[in-house]
Amino acid sequence: MTAALAALRRAGIERLLVEGGRAVLTSLFRARAVDRFSVELAPQFLGAPALGLFGDLGIESMEAAPSLQNVAVDRLGAHVLLAGDVRF
Repeated sequence: MTAALAALRRAGIERLLVEGGRAVLTSLFRARAVDRFSVELAPQFLGAPALGLFGDLGIESMEAAPSLQNVAVDRLGAHVLLAGDVRF
C-alpha cells in the first residue's frame, strides 16, 4: 500500500478519500499514511462479536497513540461526524 500511495503522490495526487474496513484503516495508520480522519458515529452499540474500528496499531503507550487535532464535530441527523487532523 505504501508504494501505491507514493505513486499517487508522484502523479500529483494530494488528497485521497479512502473508505475501507478495519484492515484498510489499520494498514494506513500503521504506515502513518493518514493526515486527516473522519468517522461517522451512529447511535447504535453492537458490542461483541462486532470488530472494533482498528486492528492492532502497535501502540505501546497512550503517549504513542495517534490523536486528532483541530477537531470538528457535526451532527448529521441522529449521527455524529467527527473529523480532525491526525498527529502521530
